[in-house]
Amino acid sequence: MKILHISVSDKIGGAAIAASRLNTAMIMAGWNSKLLVLYKRSIDDDVVSVTKYKTKVLYYGIRAMNYLINKYVLKPVYIYSSALWGIRVCHRKELQEADVIYVHWINNDFLSVKELKRILCTNKKVIFFMHDMWTITGGCHYSFDCDKYKTKCRNCPHLRGHIIDMALYVFKKKYKFLTPYQNLFFVTPSTWLGDCVKQSALFGNKKIKVIPNIIDTHIFKSIDQEVARSLFGLPVEKKLILFGADAGTSNPYKGWSYLKEALIEVQIPDVEIVVFGNKLPKEEEKEIPYKVHSVGRLNDEYSLSLLYNAVDIFITPSLADNFPNTILEALACVTPVVAFNTGGIPDLVKHKLTGYLAEYKSSKSLAQGIEWILDHLTDDTFIDSMKEYTRIYLSEKNILGKHKVFIEEILSSNE
Repeated sequence: MKILHISVSDKIGGAAIAASRLNTAMIMAGWNSKLLVLYKRSIDDDVVSVTKYKTKVLYYGIRAMNYLINKYVLKPVYIYSSALWGIRVCHRKELQEADVIYVHWINNDFLSVKELKRILCTNKKVIFFMHDMWTITGGCHYSFDCDKYKTKCRNCPHLRGHIIDMALYVFKKKYKFLTPYQNLFFVTPSTWLGDCVKQSALFGNKKIKVIPNIIDTHIFKSIDQEVARSLFGLPVEKKLILFGADAGTSNPYKGWSYLKEALIEVQIPDVEIVVFGNKLPKEEEKEIPYKVHSVGRLNDEYSLSLLYNAVDIFITPSLADNFPNTILEALACVTPVVAFNTGGIPDLVKHKLTGYLAEYKSSKSLAQGIEWILDHLTDDTFIDSMKEYTRIYLSEKNILGKHKVFIEEILSSNE
């Protein structure tokens, strides 16, 4: 059995990393698996790039056109992808030879809705591995308070340009090109996203399986905190709170404003802040009553694992998220997480077992979560429950087993 994963990249973005990890885990387990990408950043032989000179010219032309449409016509509040244009991959040998095709995150003008139809027309079993809500909407990646995807996306509240109803157009395109095919199946990492698919007007009648993302627990694991701190030059005697600032202060759905208010409210002695990703803007740093350490962007998993081990708490105040790799990584390193009770986060953050689930959009509740975790850092019952939960939930063997069962089910079906 040959498996092909399709993703815009193997390293750029959380969905790409999840796709790459799943492909690698399958190969390590003896499966025949490959990953087809637009942007290849690794040197792995099992990762194949579609990029050639002609493809590059076409792709960047499409990107430029979509950039102008988004900026001057649609003016999206959040990330939005129409997927009306893209490049061809159906002729690829890797796709023609595959028995099962996993379609991961294919936006950034990589594959169009029409190309997805061409893939389905091969009659191969196609599994959409959803990393956000895009597949079931008229183009937005998270609908937030909008539930139009349950009936029909139109007059999208996240698009400020209404010269044409692009959300309705894309929604109809997906309905026409994708819904008729019986060889289309879905995997979602979180129960929440699986429920969204079941309630969607587009794919509510399709077969859906909830399977968590895979993480390499040989890399992301618990190590000595003092050693980790010394390697980053972080103070040993302080309580350290970590968060990522990668577009976090400028992207409204990352929830920076709530985290900033929570940090101001906490006022706990001997606490310092650690930031990774983009450096925190000076004006934002001045508003936080704590010393801030910026470690910059970390491009390898070993450094990330060290950082999670160096801190006491990881905070992610996202207002919408499916199954964040950052939470997965932190928990694998036995670092408790504080996050809002939203999206797929409750699948990972079990309240007072693996971290603290704060009330949605409540800075006060976020602050209470920080205080609760800091008070329980030496609580053996809490630490043991976190280790046990993550040991079972993050088991690579169990996760691959679920994929195997699902693949066998769809291959044996007559649909």
